[in-house]
Amino acid sequence: MNARQQAASVRSVRDSLDRRAQALGHQMTWQAGRSGTATVEHGRCGHCGAEAVAGPTWSTCGGVRDARKVRCSGPGTAVLTDIESGRAKELAAGFVGRFVRSLL
Repeated sequence: MNARQQAASVRSVRDSLDRRAQALGHQMTWQAGRSGTATVEHGRCGHCGAEAVAGPTWSTCGGVRDARKVRCSGPGTAVLTDIESGRAKELAAGFVGRFVRSLL
């Protein structure tokens, strides 16, 4: 797949994902980026902070709120997502730290 075909495929996946997110009440904004060698678009809901990533043939979510599956919690709630994300990172770091210490 050449660059032009890849970009068209990403747009198609993004548009499909955007329609699904809108049906759940999300107001997504998209930004082009890269994931390894693939062209991707990162999306975030301006209301609740839900996230999604569209690739050439796939979509994923690495955040605590998945714009593909979770209904928008409404305007002004993105700060809650940021707090939840920070807490999830703290918990994961604590778990990894305890695991590493148990190996020593």
